[in-house]
Order: sequence, then C-alpha cells, then structure tokens
Amino acid sequence: MTALTVSQVTKSFGATTALAGVDLQVPDGTVTAVLGPSGCGKTTLLRLVAGFGDPDGGTIDFGGERVFGPGRSLPAQRRRVGYVPQEGALFPHADVTANIGFGLPRADRRAGRRAAELLDLVGLDASLAHRFPHQLSGGQQQRVALARALAPRPSLVLLDEPFSSLDAALRLSTARAVVEALRINRTTALLVTHDQNEALSLADQAAVMSAGRIVQAGPPQEIYRAPASPVVAAFVGAAVFVPAVVTGRTASCDLGELAVRTGSVEGAARLLVRPEQIRVDGAADGGGAAAEEDARDGGQAGVAALVTAVSYFGHDATVQLRLDGSGRTVTARVPGNRLPEPGARVRVAVDGPVTAFTAA
Repeated sequence: MTALTVSQVTKSFGATTALAGVDLQVPDGTVTAVLGPSGCGKTTLLRLVAGFGDPDGGTIDFGGERVFGPGRSLPAQRRRVGYVPQEGALFPHADVTANIGFGLPRADRRAGRRAAELLDLVGLDASLAHRFPHQLSGGQQQRVALARALAPRPSLVLLDEPFSSLDAALRLSTARAVVEALRINRTTALLVTHDQNEALSLADQAAVMSAGRIVQAGPPQEIYRAPASPVVAAFVGAAVFVPAVVTGRTASCDLGELAVRTGSVEGAARLLVRPEQIRVDGAADGGGAAAEEDARDGGQAGVAALVTAVSYFGHDATVQLRLDGSGRTVTARVPGNRLPEPGARVRVAVDGPVTAFTAA
C-alpha cells in the first residue's frame, strides 16, 4: 500500500520555481529519503505535504484520501502528520514529558503513560522525563522531538534534516536510533537530507531531487550502482567519469577494456567508475613485479599509473593517480592498511562492471 502519493506538484515563489512537477510514491511503513543539493526544493516539498502551504498545482494523497487537489486543501491539523524540524524546536519552558505530550488529549497528558512509552521507544532513559531541553544533549533533544511527533500516532512523519546540527559521531548514532524507532513503530516517514551517506544507509527508498524534480527514486543500492544520469551519479557518492567507446557490453577507455552494465549506449560514451572499483596493485614494489605476476596468471594487468597524492582517513584512503597513457587523473579509494606512497609506480585495474552514459 502507498502511504503518500505526490503527483505533478508544482510551486513557485514569484519568478522562482521551487517545484517543477514532482512525482513521488512512499510505500506504507517505509522510510524514504529525499536528497539533493541546497535549493533543489526538498524542504518546500516537505512543507507542502505537511499542509504548511498549498502547491500551485498537482495532487497529494495520503493512502486513499486526497489532502490536496483541485477544489480541496485539507488543513495541516487534520492531516495526521508528525513534523520534526532541523533543530527539534522543543518548548524551552516545558520538560520532556510535557513536550512529548503536547498535542495529546488532556487525560493522556496527565497520565504520562504515552510519554513513558515513547521515551523507551526512542532509546532515552526514564530519568530524563522531567528534564528541560537545555539540560539535554543535541542528540537527546532530537529523540524527544521524534517522540513528540509520534505521540499522536500520525499516519506519516516528516523529518526536515533533523540531524544536520549534530557532530559526526552523535549524528550517526542518533539517526540510527530515530530510524529504528520509526521501524519498530511501523511508521511511514519522509526524511529530507543533503547527506548522501545518511540517505543510503538509513532509508528503504531514496529519491534524488534536482531543479525541482525527482530525477530518480528507488532502493539506495540501485541508485548508487545504476544511477539514471550523470547528475544523479555525481551527487550520490564519489564518481570518476572517463570518456570511452562502447561496443556491445565492452567499453574501451584509458583504464582498459571494461565490462559495461546492461544498457542501450553504443559508440561514444561517458563511463561512471566508482573510486572503490579502482584497484591499485603493486604499491609495495613499485608495480612492475605485481603486474608481471598478474599477467602470467591470466588476470587483468590494468594500466600503468603514477601516484600523485594520498589522503588518509584511517579506515580507508583516496589515492590520486595519473595514468601513463593519457595523463588523465583518476581517484581510487583503497583500504587504510594498503597505502601506496606518492611517487610510486603502480598498476591500476577496475573491478566489476561500470555504467555507461551517452557522451555529452
């Protein structure tokens, strides 16, 4: 069942087009991440779904009910939507229990049972129930904000970059706890983010926005491995683009003869290679011996390259490589325990098939 259906929704602010015909379906009980660069229309879409404004055109349906369309605009308070803004927006004069209970019937607020249930659901200790927002960490505040959004049992929860103000370590743990709480509660959620890692690791479905449109939606793995366009490829993860000539399922390029995923591209093409696909061999001995051994074993010897720079991140590193044949520079991502030195001569090969786009 589809919990949310957005069809051809448009919105302009004066001469600026924010949404240019957005289509999106959010399956019931799933977390869908809408990601894209700043200014692409993500937050505008979220606010229109919430009912904080009306589109200029199109329709919005919750399940089988139309909440916006020709001649109809259901007010925000009747849409049964929970909303979690970027900063949580807790009431500073109210404690945790009162913040969670806001919007509940008076009897439920007095009993406090729902607040206690939700504190447990979002992974917070009951001892925090009577603390005020300024006595909580940023991550705790965001979990309380989610609990408040879940308290009235909404049909849909909307999250507007709720983790953007947190530091990296706290952001990851808070995001995982929030999404886990949503799944345990079987709540449908729409998460707006510009963080690719967040969308890919947390969501059941990702929808990439560009210039006011959804340009691709689907499982995160599909979007990463088989992006619909170079725009999607470049935004969702690091990308290396290499010109090539495609014949059937094989591409000839500066990185050698590469296998191409199923597609209709033939002739001049632009290949997408992910940095982790680029294998760097022979770093320990300058490349020659490793390459000769690979060739004797019938493996892919790859092409010769010079290591020009290495950026170390602990668990892995990026390696800048200048290919001998063309002088083209490409970036590889390698394990942190297998680092070549700048100036080393290495062999470079590509693991797995690549995606081909028609040459621009």
